Amino acid sequence: MISSNNNDGFFMEKAIEEAQRSLKNSEVPVGAVIAKNDKIIAKAYNRIETENDATAHAEILAIRKAGRKTGNWRLSDSTLYVTVEPCAMCLTAIHLARIKKIVFGCASFNKMYTNRSLKKPELVQIPDITIQEKCSKMMKDFFKKARNARRIK
Repeated sequence: MISSNNNDGFFMEKAIEEAQRSLKNSEVPVGAVIAKNDKIIAKAYNRIETENDATAHAEILAIRKAGRKTGNWRLSDSTLYVTVEPCAMCLTAIHLARIKKIVFGCASFNKMYTNRSLKKPELVQIPDITIQEKCSKMMKDFFKKARNARRIK
């Protein structure tokens, strides 16, 4: 486990304030703050019921705000402060956003949604080889073009 720093308590208090906003909106009380260089770049709270959106978790909303604010989806060298241990969906988003560190207040109360116990949906690759090849070619072409564009710059 990565150690805590002097500002972790301050940023966790801000995450708790966000969680309290969730409560006022009859949402599960989860708040999140993303900090970089000891400054808050985004904060959010659960809005699942308000937005009728299963993905409107505090962590996801904070990641979206941070990306818009910084103009970059890569949130390298940032820390996410969240009042409750992130679920599997949020952990994946945190990883994709390249957030360096997660500080959470308490373990998840709902063990059904933790990364360790999540029931995984059935994953089936389409058996049609032609469709597989079309999908694969589209991805390969995209990344080849992206790599070449970076070399030109």
